[in-house]
Amino acid sequence: MNLTIIICLIIITIAFVAFVIEAIKTFAQLRRSAEAMEILSLNANNRINSIDTAIETAKVLSTGISSGWVKMITGIVGLFAAKKATEKHSKKCDEDENNDED
Repeated sequence: MNLTIIICLIIITIAFVAFVIEAIKTFAQLRRSAEAMEILSLNANNRINSIDTAIETAKVLSTGISSGWVKMITGIVGLFAAKKATEKHSKKCDEDENNDED
């Protein structure tokens, strides 16, 4: 009977040692994964910081688009377009009058 208990204790001890070894391996893998995630997050942070200049440029452009300068330029271009359309219309009217006289 004592032999049976000793064999069971040896088996339990071996199983516990195997469990501890696997737990240590798992925690080591978890540490390596955490380090890899830290490196990835630092790289992502650097890339986001490099995109910040593009975002600032887009912000400046959008501010410029909504500012008075762009509205003024749009108005001037609109005036030239209206003048050109008026000239085109009067030229067409003159041609129609000449065609009517013939």
